[in-house]
Amino acid sequence: MENKQYVYLITLDWATEDDKGFEFDICATPQKAFEIFRKRIKAEKNPNNSWVGEEVFAEDGCVKESYILDTFVDRTFSKSSRWCISDDDTGRFSDIYLRRVLLQ
Repeated sequence: MENKQYVYLITLDWATEDDKGFEFDICATPQKAFEIFRKRIKAEKNPNNSWVGEEVFAEDGCVKESYILDTFVDRTFSKSSRWCISDDDTGRFSDIYLRRVLLQ
């Protein structure tokens, strides 16, 4: 039986009214991948780094009414993990994905 090898891909896809970008990290272990996934989410929630931290969350940590939070975390890697904030009124979003990728 073949031994399958994987890498773990973390992506940040974002857009504001006047700019957009795409960043990624590749990790050899799921532990490191989840660490980076959590760090990227924390950075997006920081008002000094992102519009998300400045505008999206109320003082109690809840998402304000005009924003959409889509989140799913799967530590088994049967599906991709995702954390996405979007503002449909302006088209802004911050979308973080974590995927396991089979090496061939």
